[in-house]
Amino acid sequence: MNSKLREKLKIWIGYYRENHHRFAEDYFGVKLKTFQKILVYLCFKYPFFTFLASRGLGKSWLIALIAIIKCILYLG
Repeated sequence: MNSKLREKLKIWIGYYRENHHRFAEDYFGVKLKTFQKILVYLCFKYPFFTFLASRGLGKSWLIALIAIIKCILYLG
């Protein structure tokens, strides 16, 4: 990989590591609601996070999305 491409990748990866919800919307094409964006932000901001919600709110889907984002943006 040439150095110019590597520098651009560093910029985009840094941007998406600060804006995880935008990564989900841009890369995966999902439309997140405002509360989901906040939850994604909080999951990456704090090492321990608890979210209690009623049935049908998409908790499992949101956790899967967060896990996939972590796997892609934070290698290893």
